[in-house]
Amino acid sequence: MAARRPTPVRWTDLEAPSQSRVALVSYSTALPAEILATQNPLTLIRERRANLHVPVAVLSGTAGYIDSVGFLSLAGLFPAHVTGELVGLTKALSSGHPLSHPSRWAVLPVFIIALAYAATVVRRHRGLGTSPRSALLTLMALSLAIGACTGFWGFNSGSSVPEWVLAVRQSGLVSAMAFQNAFTREGLARSCPTTVMTGNLTQFVFELVEAIVARFGWQGAGDAYGRNISSSRLGLVGKALASFVGGAVLGCYMASAVGAFSVVIPMFAALGLALRFRRAERLRVRPAQ
Repeated sequence: MAARRPTPVRWTDLEAPSQSRVALVSYSTALPAEILATQNPLTLIRERRANLHVPVAVLSGTAGYIDSVGFLSLAGLFPAHVTGELVGLTKALSSGHPLSHPSRWAVLPVFIIALAYAATVVRRHRGLGTSPRSALLTLMALSLAIGACTGFWGFNSGSSVPEWVLAVRQSGLVSAMAFQNAFTREGLARSCPTTVMTGNLTQFVFELVEAIVARFGWQGAGDAYGRNISSSRLGLVGKALASFVGGAVLGCYMASAVGAFSVVIPMFAALGLALRFRRAERLRVRPAQ
């Protein structure tokens, strides 16, 4: 009697531990991966990326939302794009151009400190053999909560906001984006960026061209594998871009209406994702024996 062929397994990012790895779950067929990739409409790539659409959309929308809130309530600061602050700081140093408020000098140090703390949390969870994803999202939610609490100062129109309040608000929003970047690195390493959208826009245009080529049959028959991957990436990156723009529009409206209190919306979104990943870690499916 012939030996039974072992059932292949696949990695999924939803049940992933850290170290840029993913957890095994049982696969329902014994077809070789190259056959699945070219003949099965539910390819390994497509199935894996399907689990990423919700967190990528939520986090991209959060980044756009926070950028709008920061721009309106922190005199032009984009918390999700803090490296752009290097231009303003360089101009201030070289030409004596004054910044909107002195606490802007602390943007990069705060971002770096938050990243260093996130790296410490990741190392601790690695040592315990657990995933740091829910912990990073919880830290992100706490940072957003700090930013939302500053709305109590200057809520009435015409009232001035103390400098220390702006510094706390700025630190909260910048730290939240640092934790989001750390989460993307550790928990969504195989997806796409959720803060800076320039790379996503580039990726989207390239994948769109590939989709058009496939639609009109301008590629060879041997390109089915690449076509499946391109289609999956196009949907994922498209959701990230659309969510970022939608979040930016909503953030602009809410920040104009209720000021810093508007940050409670992305705060609850981050908490919801943290609970989702914590539940997934508890219900993690183990590989078939």
